[in-house]
Amino acid sequence: MALIVSAWPVMSVLFGRGAFDAESVRLSSQSLAAYAIGLPAFVLVKVLAPGFFARGDTATPVKIGMAAVALNLAMNVAFMVPLQHIGPALATSLAAIFNVLWLGGVLLRRGQMRLDALVRRRSVRMLAAAGTMGLTQRVLFAMPLHGAVRMAALGVLVTAGLVVYGAAAMAFGATDWRGVARALARRRRVVEPPAA
Repeated sequence: MALIVSAWPVMSVLFGRGAFDAESVRLSSQSLAAYAIGLPAFVLVKVLAPGFFARGDTATPVKIGMAAVALNLAMNVAFMVPLQHIGPALATSLAAIFNVLWLGGVLLRRGQMRLDALVRRRSVRMLAAAGTMGLTQRVLFAMPLHGAVRMAALGVLVTAGLVVYGAAAMAFGATDWRGVARALARRRRVVEPPAA
């Protein structure tokens, strides 16, 4: 959500100078937003694939992955003319979503994955928190900015996004912050070397 909403400011601040004009910023930010749509799926593939590997099933994720690649190629050709520069990015994102849905569907059907009530409830609340963050970020970068002020504004945008998401996640009950704090404390104890 953050990348979709802030694609234009990110591209503008990082690359918007010299020959990389306002039109280049606009076009590249559209591609970045299209790639961002698939970002959760790119991550979830890494979460779901070990569910097959742990059971010695290496064939199923490879077959599903090959089908996703074929779909990606087909959508690239189909989107090339109507969507132009957005086509390849959107095709890649949609293929990743297809890959995740198929992997998850197989695991669910086999009874090897279960989405309990807590996961379903928190997922909806996380989406609400992300939506709140996205709206806030959109408002923050509504006015055109120039020069060094843009870099400062991007820093404020990222920081505000993190703060708003964290506050919204707590308000909506999407995160158990006490559980996160306990996990971090446990990890700190494991990482810290023993006293000599």
